[in-house]
Amino acid sequence: MQKKTPSPDTPHRIIEDSILTGIIDAFHECQITPEQSESGRTHYRIEGDVDAVLQRIYRNEPVGSLDALKAIKAARQAIFSFRLGKGNGEGYETHGKGSKNR
Repeated sequence: MQKKTPSPDTPHRIIEDSILTGIIDAFHECQITPEQSESGRTHYRIEGDVDAVLQRIYRNEPVGSLDALKAIKAARQAIFSFRLGKGNGEGYETHGKGSKNR
C-alpha cells in the first residue's frame, strides 16, 4: 500500500465516524488518511470532493456491499492500530483514489 503524505494546505475534511468514512471510501473518489488527534482519538482526513460523495450517499446511490464492508473494516482497523500503538493507522487497505487494493 502506498501512503500519501497529506499536505496541510490541501482542502480536506476531518471525519471521526469510521463507518461513514468506510462508505465514502467505497465510492473510490477520495483520498483517506487515518490520523490520531491530540486527544488520542482516531479521525480520518478525507481529501477530494467529499460533499459530492456525501450527496451520493444521502441519495442512497448503490455501492458494492463487499466494497463497503471491506472499507469499513479497514477504517475500524486503523482505530485499533493506533490504540495498540502499532503504527499510524497501518492496515487501512482501501486507502483512497487509485488504490491497487480494490
